[in-house]
Amino acid sequence: MPRFFIEQVVPADAEVLTLGADDTHHACQVLRLKQGDEIEVCDDHHTLHRCVIRDLPKRQEKLTVQIIERQLSDSEPPYEIILYQALPKGDKMTTVIRMAVELGVTQIVPVLAERSVSRPTEKKLENRRQRWQNVAEAAAKQCGRARVPQVLSLMTVAESLTYLDDIRLEGKSGSRQLVDGPPVGEDILTFIPYEGEDAVSLHDYLNPHPRPNQIAFFVGPEGGFSAAEIDQFMSAGLSTVSLGPRILRTETAAAAVLSMLSYHYELT
Repeated sequence: MPRFFIEQVVPADAEVLTLGADDTHHACQVLRLKQGDEIEVCDDHHTLHRCVIRDLPKRQEKLTVQIIERQLSDSEPPYEIILYQALPKGDKMTTVIRMAVELGVTQIVPVLAERSVSRPTEKKLENRRQRWQNVAEAAAKQCGRARVPQVLSLMTVAESLTYLDDIRLEGKSGSRQLVDGPPVGEDILTFIPYEGEDAVSLHDYLNPHPRPNQIAFFVGPEGGFSAAEIDQFMSAGLSTVSLGPRILRTETAAAAVLSMLSYHYELT
């Protein structure tokens, strides 16, 4: 069943809802939906609405559908996950985003690292960010997510750590609440996969920590983060963790971490 997302909260007593212009075009002109067809619409409170098309819109009008059933989606992780992904070569970022969305990421922050080979211009960056956002939305629809993860603009390592500090402060103040309910453990866990001497396994790192409200982690580019960058991360309070005895590609590491988090906090 086709799925759409709307950036609003649908009142509990609402009988109909209206899609935006882009979604109307996609439903009517691309998918060629017709009267009697059903769609799913997720709102900002992760409520899933099963709807039926009663009438097709006229030219320049938006599609209004009738709500026939609503339920709270259970497809979202019980915590927020922020992936800071160092910019990889070529089109690998598309693969990273697609897999990360399928595995429950909430937000993706592209990071320009010392060893990032790809260094696009500002204009190309915005075009790529929009394309990556479209990839995230398509993946969210395909895997049944109740929200579309956000892809932010490219940041330097220093900017990404400042952003992380802001998240920590918002978590402590209670102004950042993107998941339902209070955390069981700490407000936020922060770490970086790194095969250094002092790195403990991700499993051993997570074991003493009850489920937090947020999890943030960094993944390096091809060749990894530099020693100076690792020092920056550790000075900022991030823990170093190992993902096992094998070396993972940059486009594989995030998926490995997200799978381990899901198993540890959701499936056991």
